Amino acid sequence: LRVLFQHAFQESRGIRNAVPMGRLPLSVAAIATRHLLRRIAPQAENLKELKETKLPETAVVIGSGPMSRQSAEVLSRYFENIVLVNRSLGKIESMADRLRATMVPFQNFIENPLIVCKGRRAPAAIVTATSRDDAFITPEFLARMLDGCDGPGRVCVVDMALPPDVDPACAADGRVSLVTMETIRSELEHNRHKREEASRLAAEEIDA
Repeated sequence: LRVLFQHAFQESRGIRNAVPMGRLPLSVAAIATRHLLRRIAPQAENLKELKETKLPETAVVIGSGPMSRQSAEVLSRYFENIVLVNRSLGKIESMADRLRATMVPFQNFIENPLIVCKGRRAPAAIVTATSRDDAFITPEFLARMLDGCDGPGRVCVVDMALPPDVDPACAADGRVSLVTMETIRSELEHNRHKREEASRLAAEEIDA
């Protein structure tokens, strides 16, 4: 069995070289994070480089559902400061402890968006995936945040909620970069087709 495993492992490496698939995530949170990081740090050659240095910025994650949790986990690898926003802090307490993140009650955030600014500096990223039925992140809300902070604040907002948490009009503000589910879904389908093609080619290599 040991010899069989060693041969199978060697063949699998050969197949991976013959069928380059790269990193094609099928996770909504992973794809959203990749879009976000490309827009915040376009100078970085790859995500591994960002992970090694970490951005001295703040990322805000709103919600306590699976996508919010996955996003917080991924973003904690790239950002020095993570702020978790939720209506019930009890639902995010264990995650906040594990990620060493700051917790902010949802209502406090809505009433005063500056509460998530670190050292009067606006967050670089906001990721939201709540179950609300209204777009609570509006152009006026983001303007209050960005105008109230020191320096030329810019923020990338990722909206993974259905219905959307973010008013599409927010994209009209030049300081706001908006990533929506439509963008994420498009890449998701592209990656799925690429993986299916890679799987077909790999099967041909195995048969050979």
